[in-house]
Amino acid sequence: MEDARRFCKERHSDLVTFSSQDENVFLWKQIYSGHMNFWIGLTVDLDRSVQWIDGSPMTFQWWEDHQPDFKNFDENCVVMVPYNGFWHDYNCGFEFKSICKRSGLPPANATVAPTLPPKGGCEDTWKKINFKCYKIVNNQNLTWDAARQQCRDLGGNLASISSRHTQGSFHPKIFRFS
Repeated sequence: MEDARRFCKERHSDLVTFSSQDENVFLWKQIYSGHMNFWIGLTVDLDRSVQWIDGSPMTFQWWEDHQPDFKNFDENCVVMVPYNGFWHDYNCGFEFKSICKRSGLPPANATVAPTLPPKGGCEDTWKKINFKCYKIVNNQNLTWDAARQQCRDLGGNLASISSRHTQGSFHPKIFRFS
């Protein structure tokens, strides 16, 4: 979801927030024919409370049945599903399309200071696989919560492996480090 939000921000917008069912239905009709989920600007906290990323009040909710289910205590981000327009929580590491919303146009004569292009790649002790950086930490056994905290302390999170290709990239590495 971070990449989706950055994409929106680069276009002077942010991930969409909804204040009414009408707005939700309108945007759902724009994506209805697709088969891919779309990130929206809603997050789910560890206590299962929800909030819009722009801080706007939560006046409207449109959850799919049995959602948010917060599987594995790791589904903190929310998508709109195209077949019915309802919301579903997912791990933030998945890659989906996004719906951006602009509250107003940028000023007509605005100039933006030049920025240096971001440096790509991963830090030395991290491995890049499918455009993401991974680090295998195997020097101690930890609970899930402690492992997640250790990953956060290192600037990441526990890995969410969403494809066979990525999983296949890890398989030999896991056994080599065990």
